[in-house]
Amino acid sequence: MRMKNNTPCLFKEGRPFFAGIRTRNPNIELERKGSKNVELEMTIPYASESIVINGVPEPVSDLDIHLFFKSNHTSHCSGSMTTSNCNIKLRSFSYNERHKYENGEWKKSITFQVFNQDTDNYVINSQWTLQTRTGITKGIGSKIFEDVSLPDISLRSLETNEEWKGKFCSVRADPHMYTFDGKSYECHLPGDFNNYRNDPYLQWIQSRHHLCFPSNNFPMCVCAVAARAGRDVFVIDFCGANGAIKFELCDDNVLVVIKVNDKHYKIYFPTGTTLSVYITDWNGYYNIDLEINPSSLDFGNSYGLCGFFDGVIDNDVTRRDKTTTDSIELTYPNTFSNSWKVQASENLFSDSLIYLGLKSISNVLGSNCKCTDSGQTECSYRTFTPCNFDQGKRYECDKNQVQNRQDLDISRKPEKPDVEDQRVQDRQQEGLVTKKTEEQDVHKDQVQNQGQEGDLSSEPGEPDVDNPKERDVLINTLMTFVQTKEYATIVCLKAFQDSPEYNTCQKHVPDVVNITIANCIEDVKMTGDESLIQMHVEAALQQCSMFVFLNETFQESEPDITYSIQNLCPSNCSSHGTCEGGNCTCDAGFGGSDCSFDFLGPPTITSVPSAGLCDLSTTTCKEATILGKYFFENMDSICYINVHQVDVNQSTLRRESTKNTLKERTLFEGYCPIPFNTTGIWTTEINFKISNDKLRFTDTYQIFIYQSTCQEYHNDSGNVFFTLKSAFCYIDGTCVNPMEKSMMNKCLYCNALNDKFNWTENEYCSHTTHSAIDDGTPSSTTYVELESTILMEELTKRYPQYHRSIIGTPGKSGDDEEESEAPELDTDFFFLFFLFVSNFLPFILLIIFICLFKHRKRPPQRPQ
Repeated sequence: MRMKNNTPCLFKEGRPFFAGIRTRNPNIELERKGSKNVELEMTIPYASESIVINGVPEPVSDLDIHLFFKSNHTSHCSGSMTTSNCNIKLRSFSYNERHKYENGEWKKSITFQVFNQDTDNYVINSQWTLQTRTGITKGIGSKIFEDVSLPDISLRSLETNEEWKGKFCSVRADPHMYTFDGKSYECHLPGDFNNYRNDPYLQWIQSRHHLCFPSNNFPMCVCAVAARAGRDVFVIDFCGANGAIKFELCDDNVLVVIKVNDKHYKIYFPTGTTLSVYITDWNGYYNIDLEINPSSLDFGNSYGLCGFFDGVIDNDVTRRDKTTTDSIELTYPNTFSNSWKVQASENLFSDSLIYLGLKSISNVLGSNCKCTDSGQTECSYRTFTPCNFDQGKRYECDKNQVQNRQDLDISRKPEKPDVEDQRVQDRQQEGLVTKKTEEQDVHKDQVQNQGQEGDLSSEPGEPDVDNPKERDVLINTLMTFVQTKEYATIVCLKAFQDSPEYNTCQKHVPDVVNITIANCIEDVKMTGDESLIQMHVEAALQQCSMFVFLNETFQESEPDITYSIQNLCPSNCSSHGTCEGGNCTCDAGFGGSDCSFDFLGPPTITSVPSAGLCDLSTTTCKEATILGKYFFENMDSICYINVHQVDVNQSTLRRESTKNTLKERTLFEGYCPIPFNTTGIWTTEINFKISNDKLRFTDTYQIFIYQSTCQEYHNDSGNVFFTLKSAFCYIDGTCVNPMEKSMMNKCLYCNALNDKFNWTENEYCSHTTHSAIDDGTPSSTTYVELESTILMEELTKRYPQYHRSIIGTPGKSGDDEEESEAPELDTDFFFLFFLFVSNFLPFILLIIFICLFKHRKRPPQRPQ
């Protein structure tokens, strides 16, 4: 650069500085499931092009900063980093706001949060990189900011609390309780209980206890469980005659339910807490086992029958008031258990009115978004991602189905919590309690009064259970006697030791707790029922499999052991099939994931949802859902379907028969796929029945597919038919609302008074068609309508009496009109009148204003 005399300018080089967007904290450490702020600052102002047209400034363009996270770990079990928004905006000021550049307001730092989203695995990836890149700018001066990759930000997650790892709370058999901190106790009480409550994160698990065997008055078992996260509620219920496995509420969509198999469900909470539900068969009666695996957010936050989870066993029997703690030595801490009974205002098993008061998860958790360099964004309120969604089938919540179930109340009514006590009293009065049961009650009372284990044994000394010969002889000699603790110990240990799968777990998985053996001994001692032993062996294998599932370090160090444990077949295929790769191939006549179901008879159908009506206005009606028991995997049942479709005149369009494979959704819910097109059909009648062997069939059930938007349902002594609602049209197989215009031609509209089944042409509507031109612009049509004229025409045609009362009738005096009766107006008139007023009220007010303005009183003019 030179001066006017062509001599070089003198200049001095200043101190270099960073020009652009700088990161204040390029290295960030945050706790597992924790969050930290990222701070960016501007060292020079960003200003986009500001255009002023006719004195009016055009909007300026903000600068987009795109975020995405990178990691060397490709496994979805390694966790992730998230943020609340994958696109940050940097403000640009308009010309009229240019003073903000002068006062330094442009220097404000940009702050956003990043979150660590872990998995249900104990070990997660700790190193991540946050990359940022700017977007497109507007104007030449701002090009320096366009498409710039900013310096990487290093993110590192830290493990500050590992107390939750390897911990679990379980409710097994009749029911044996085990807290997060390791306290074992018994809860032989009827009613509904809070097993787990994490109130800071709006998460509950409740269970219902009833008699394991209806013919006895002892012991108790879990027959139902309800899981709540925010405004999501999922229930598995075997208490009544009609079981249920279903969502009762799914407004937040954060509760993830995986059906592992027929009798195993995994429920993932948004914090990472996992509930495993195992359905067990006690001599033909289904009961439920529960196992809860906590997350780091449960530590110090969860109470209930699972104890206060803080790593200290001594306070695990803390009552609900959180001030009183019972003795840790009690085997039956009934006062503690009773304090955690579910209150009426929080009972998830009661009617749906309780759900109205449940708070949303959005009150306690923010939205977390996964950001990728491809621009794909996935946001949720979950603080974790389940590791293995592929192990099973996700049970989806259908909000329409949930609403229909609540409206029609087709599920069973819940029993009162104290109903079991009354049943026991009734049976005792009727003399239905056996001598064996009475002896068990005496034993139960002794244990509860003493607070320690009772022993009915009359055998001196302990048997040598390590000697197989002595053990087998002792078993054979004690079969006819009252089952003592010694005998129960022998038979349980033999069953566990004879299981090669359990021995593998015992040898290689150090975290397995032998609580299941103690539970087995208690149940055999109390009931004398040795068929329960295999259930406890299965419980131990379930626990072993869960620990392997959660421990990726073990999976990497012991791949062969991991494969053998994770591919165990449920219940060893119930001795009715062969196991291969974790799946059962059932023998002839048996079905289900564990081959425990009799395949010969068809399922029992109790009802079809929504009283046999399927509404195309709210769902696709691609399947005929049925409720009953039992619908299990590998059942190969056939749906025999008859379809009858009619048009609006009740003329037959199709009458056909076909068959399709019955699909299972849960043990209590199945469906027959409907292989017919039902769209554009007035009504479709489906009649179907089910058979397993083509010899034995269920009753025939009926479903009608219709559109509630414009069709009304009628049932005249079993003759079902549908009529068109007043003022609606049915055109080309579609419901059309009153006065609704055609999408193809705005001059056509629904006028049910003129024609219910064809479009009515608006004679006051004109249209102009513009031909295509050479530059590629397609032809188009412009419509001009006079809607007020149309509406007045409708009022005139439909309600002549009302029209005369407005404009008068020739040949009649006012007195005659006063003597005439007022016309009866139905809802159609009010609908049209409201439509008229709502559309043209602003114009009416404008006319009134103009009239008032024109007739205002003018001041006198001065003489010239």
